[in-house]
Amino acid sequence: MPPRHDAEEIIATELGSVLEPLPPNSTSMLQPLDVGVLNARLRALWLLEENDKKKTAKDKRKAIITRIIRAWAGFPEETIKRSFEKACLKCGNLSCS
Repeated sequence: MPPRHDAEEIIATELGSVLEPLPPNSTSMLQPLDVGVLNARLRALWLLEENDKKKTAKDKRKAIITRIIRAWAGFPEETIKRSFEKACLKCGNLSCS
């Protein structure tokens, strides 16, 4: 396996882009729903599912996609707006509208 910086260069070349690290502790600003309500909802839905140890990788991917769709569908629009407004307040004088 190539060293990490070599792997990053290969990925950047294949994607035609430059990879840049994110600042520490920036998740709450960049992914406000992941930090708050989305992860809690996804976990609750996951706990409600039957634990089938015989699921194939394909079945597991399908279950995850279905879980994400159900989680998003359960959010009122206002919750999503508030999450992004809260993230914008952390960024300073950015406008979320």
